[in-house]
Amino acid sequence: MTQTSNTGSATAALTFLAGIGAGVAAGLLLAPRNGEETRQQIRNKLAEARDKARQKMEEKKDIVKSKLDDVKDTAGEAVREGREMMEDTHGKMDRRTKTALNEKSGFPAP
Repeated sequence: MTQTSNTGSATAALTFLAGIGAGVAAGLLLAPRNGEETRQQIRNKLAEARDKARQKMEEKKDIVKSKLDDVKDTAGEAVREGREMMEDTHGKMDRRTKTALNEKSGFPAP
């Protein structure tokens, strides 16, 4: 993921939460209840919003962790394949170098 998409996701999440908060506040302030009931309802709604936000963050964290694990696996495979190719090429070069040196020196190839 790019930095831009991370920032966009964070901004969208904050905007969403701000919208929830504004809607809850407007609904509670306009509802005909006494002060204590209203404050309790605000606390309850804020707790619900906090729990939902935590749940969403956990879900996003799990997705990011899974993608990171995939990237690590892919990178590990690429490194292993690169090493194998390098070792194979190195071995071929060694054999060709020895053959060329032996041909120039007049010695038979091993």
